[in-house]
Amino acid sequence: MSTSIENVAGIGPATATLLSDKGIHSAEDLAAQQVGDLAAIKGFDMIRAGQVIDAAKQLTGAAVSDTPVSADKPVKKNQDKDKKDKKKKKKKKNKEQTDKSPKSEKKKSAKAGKKDKGKNKTTGSKKKGEKKK
Repeated sequence: MSTSIENVAGIGPATATLLSDKGIHSAEDLAAQQVGDLAAIKGFDMIRAGQVIDAAKQLTGAAVSDTPVSADKPVKKNQDKDKKDKKKKKKKKNKEQTDKSPKSEKKKSAKAGKKDKGKNKTTGSKKKGEKKK
């Protein structure tokens, strides 16, 4: 006799229908699934898949996995943070390379030349209203 899949913690009527459409009809069927296979189904990620498989194994008396599944830190959030960190590092590296490039040096020297415009290098800066002698 098989155990209803809805008796598994975390599986309600909608999820039971979804799993049934994928050929998983009982708690025993669910307990026999691999985490990666279940995570490929809409509505499941690696953490939820591991949790419901372990719950199904406990309910049916099957051996529970050795790897603990933590709901504290979902995998997706950590992956997003890693991607952001990588983007920041890449942006910083690109900026450093741009600052050292020859084009950047030309721009800096051009800006310096503009600052010197309007100044008489031997006598200091011009004053308004001052006439040439």
